[in-house]
Amino acid sequence: MVQRLTSYAYLPGIEEAKAQLPQGIAERLAGVHYWTEIDPVYAGIGDYSRSSNALGNRSYRNTSHVLWAHNSIDKRSTICLLTPEPWYVVIHELGHVLDEQLGWEHIAEPVTEYAKFNREEAFAEAFTGWLCAEGTYGKRIDEATRALFDSLAGNS
Repeated sequence: MVQRLTSYAYLPGIEEAKAQLPQGIAERLAGVHYWTEIDPVYAGIGDYSRSSNALGNRSYRNTSHVLWAHNSIDKRSTICLLTPEPWYVVIHELGHVLDEQLGWEHIAEPVTEYAKFNREEAFAEAFTGWLCAEGTYGKRIDEATRALFDSLAGNS
């Protein structure tokens, strides 16, 4: 099982992120695993050779990211947090897991500069913006994306 929380320092961000999730989405994301602090590539928790580096010039060795289920040794999505992160960073990573669960099909309009990097980042940033107070995280999300998140949350 790829579940390793190495320090209580990681819990505030994770617990606050979970507290932000509506019940319908929290249930979908309940099985997510977390890996903290230790270089996940060195530890061998997944097949990073098949993963394209969607992070641009950043490394999976020291940047928080999601190890997709199909690349994980136990076939479960794993959020890798290399430093304790604020809740909205954990939400962003949970957005990637939700995107994976939905088959990477929905295309969200970018709400931040980072969201312009690729389709996956646009989805995760829109998810983060949807859960943050209106106007505090990027631009307003598009109506189709809002409707998707509302329906998954059980709001429609």
